[in-house]
Amino acid sequence: MNHLLWAFWLSLVEILRFGYCVWWWRLRWALWRESRHLNLDHVSQAAARRNPELSYGETPTATLARILELSELSPGSSFLDLGCGRGATVVAADFLGYRAHGLELVEEYLEVARRVAGSLGRPVDFTQGDMLEVPWPEAEISLLNSTEFSEEFRSKLVARLEALPLDSVVVTYDWELPESAFREFCSLTLPVTRGTVDCRLFRRRCLRSEKALSSAGDDRLGQRTDRTD
Repeated sequence: MNHLLWAFWLSLVEILRFGYCVWWWRLRWALWRESRHLNLDHVSQAAARRNPELSYGETPTATLARILELSELSPGSSFLDLGCGRGATVVAADFLGYRAHGLELVEEYLEVARRVAGSLGRPVDFTQGDMLEVPWPEAEISLLNSTEFSEEFRSKLVARLEALPLDSVVVTYDWELPESAFREFCSLTLPVTRGTVDCRLFRRRCLRSEKALSSAGDDRLGQRTDRTD
């Protein structure tokens, strides 16, 4: 399926799902208006030359809505898009009732994201920086468009993901996280702007070291209780 036909099909899916929502049309218009002078392909290629891990592609709102449904997290939960691009997913998550935050390395994308959110009056936050280096805001669900990530980059990223609170939900594209720290509870194929991805949802679970520390703490507590008795 060529790019134009795929884009048409995605648009049809989006309209069937959200065509009745005024906010969806406002978001689409704001994205077009604020980025109409930006050559997305040029920005994407320039960013990829500086950092090969970067690839441009957006998660359609219908795909995001499906992910949020599968996450079993209700509206009001905190959502983080790691590599948010123009901010479409972040603003859509906000409209769907989630407390949304986006992190993006490429300044040109982030400028568009902030203008889009500002023009729509949405209370979302954006942070510029490398996801391996800058602090992450607390989030109950984190989304990673990880299809193009190298093995080296993924191994570094796992170390940061393992620092997330227990039971945090992590969503990846075409990437299986290690069973030692994450329990996969859903996997399915979903459409994105450049084709389909193997979308996987994981929950952060205890590492052995964390279990050992917890057990040691329980033992010390038990000893203090015995002495008190």
